Amino acid sequence: MNRITLIFQVIAVYYAIPSHAEVRATCDQNVDVDCPCRDSSEFLALRWYKMSGETRYAVISTSDNGNEKSSFHRPAMFGERNSLHLPRVTPQDSGIYKCIILAGINRPNKECTVNLLVHVCTPTPRLNVSNTHVNSSKHIEGLPVMWSVLGYLSVSLVKVLLSCATILVIRACHIRASRGVGQN
Repeated sequence: MNRITLIFQVIAVYYAIPSHAEVRATCDQNVDVDCPCRDSSEFLALRWYKMSGETRYAVISTSDNGNEKSSFHRPAMFGERNSLHLPRVTPQDSGIYKCIILAGINRPNKECTVNLLVHVCTPTPRLNVSNTHVNSSKHIEGLPVMWSVLGYLSVSLVKVLLSCATILVIRACHIRASRGVGQN
């Protein structure tokens, strides 16, 4: 009877531990994804995977001696309590992550999943406040403004010159007209 009770206890503990969690994050935020089935017991290895259907892609893994190995396409490291730390997440980081704990001898291995949901990045308007002394990398940002100002100044100068020329032509015509009237 003890073995049957032990089996039921193990099954009850297995189902009592949450195996699927959800983490929501804002774009460009650093995120720590905790392994829901991680407890304080020792383990031989802990591995994080990103799932794509039934295929899993290794993110990072460690062993009891502290060695870490990451082969993920973006920076990933371990955070507190072996959480998966992803710096500056984007919506492409959203998905199902699997945490697998390889336990010691006579201990059950554990496997749980976490759904990471990263909200869409919304561009925030940047004010370009700079000193009068601008370095060469900032000239590219100010280039359209500079050309706009030069264009407006050029158009204004051409208008002034054309106005002056028009006034001179009108005066010359007026003077000729007044001389011509006086000779008849």
